[in-house]
Amino acid sequence: MTQFPPPPEPSRPPSDPFTPPPPAPLPPYSKAAITGFVLSLVGCTAVAAPFGLIFGIVGITKTGGNRLRGRGLAIAAIPISLVSGVAGVFFGLGMAVFASVAIFQVRLPEVLSADAAHVEDAMAVLRDVATKDFNDAVSDEQLTAWLIAVGTKHGKLNGPVPPPVSTAGNLITYTGQFASGSADISLRSGLDGFALKIDDIMVAGSSPRGSP
Repeated sequence: MTQFPPPPEPSRPPSDPFTPPPPAPLPPYSKAAITGFVLSLVGCTAVAAPFGLIFGIVGITKTGGNRLRGRGLAIAAIPISLVSGVAGVFFGLGMAVFASVAIFQVRLPEVLSADAAHVEDAMAVLRDVATKDFNDAVSDEQLTAWLIAVGTKHGKLNGPVPPPVSTAGNLITYTGQFASGSADISLRSGLDGFALKIDDIMVAGSSPRGSP
């Protein structure tokens, strides 16, 4: 039998020497950079902000030389953590002031409803929640005279103290209903070490600090 030669293989186009190589795969994102950025955004709690700052610095280190992506997130985490952290501290202090004053607000009737026979009990309540500066500056005689003067002029405080009518810094003012009518009650808070306490109390502008 006659044998025929195999058919020729199909010709292939010559390779293009100018074809660029495929792009190298991008490096992964830095977990530290992502974590720092996320924590910086929730730094208003004043707890997450320091960690956001730390992870941001670590993220900048990890992303050096394009080893990992996310350098922009790491850089942004630092100023955001600082700003949100400061805001969180002020927010926390504000909440602590209101909490401290709110606790004393509940006990105000014990102070401003005491008659002459219970002045010592009223003094004990006030001194318990007052700052050391207040207790050092106001003697028992001054505080007794003030409590008697308030009771004589306004009578007893009727019922609980209503919500505040104004707030200016650390001074909160209420309108109390006394036996003789309404009168403003102002509470000034102050730091006593790391605790927030009452630094002054005024009824219709009269304060124990100003009593003779």
